[in-house]
Amino acid sequence: MTTIRAILGRRTRNYLLVAIVGWLVFIAAVLIPAIAPIIMIGAFVAVVGAMLGLILGIRCPRCGARLLQLGLAEVWAPLHAQRIAHCPRCQLDVNDESNRR
Repeated sequence: MTTIRAILGRRTRNYLLVAIVGWLVFIAAVLIPAIAPIIMIGAFVAVVGAMLGLILGIRCPRCGARLLQLGLAEVWAPLHAQRIAHCPRCQLDVNDESNRR
């Protein structure tokens, strides 16, 4: 059993990993002309999909409110993320353990 905070942090890390790898592949495709254009297009679609996933996919499991600020804080500034203890809409404690993934 893990906390809601940990689940949101893991989802955010996964989306960011896809976005970073997509950007690296996109830049490599631009700089190396031997790489097929379809790979560059696929990398761009992966980056856009990851960003949309970040914006729309990091949500409160109870009310569905967007919690992107909590997910990003959990990845980039874990000490700051500890200050966010509840969902702003439904007051769900994000330190509770949950089975939802």
